[in-house]
Amino acid sequence: MDKLLVKAHNDSRKIPLNCIINKSFYEHWQSNSTWELQLTVYNDGSVAYGSLSVEASLYWNNQEFIIKQFTPDYSSGVTTAAIVATHVYAEISRIRQYNTKAGTLTYSV
Repeated sequence: MDKLLVKAHNDSRKIPLNCIINKSFYEHWQSNSTWELQLTVYNDGSVAYGSLSVEASLYWNNQEFIIKQFTPDYSSGVTTAAIVATHVYAEISRIRQYNTKAGTLTYSV
């Protein structure tokens, strides 16, 4: 598996995420619909684990994914968390231009 990096929502540093349970890593892609990563991590006390939260970014294969689900589990004696992250292209719908020009607009070459 390629190196996975994490960047906290309000941070500029990309930190290697080494606490992944490798068998849990899954990439799901559906044409013209979704591209997401699913994985489980364990709490190793690292800065990278502490950077994981909803809306944090994961970088894998030169692509950015945004964490949408972060579900901790404390039942096994070791704190783990299930993560679902969607590709950043799904976020484009949130970008909107609110400035408009009134009246008839004319354009020419």
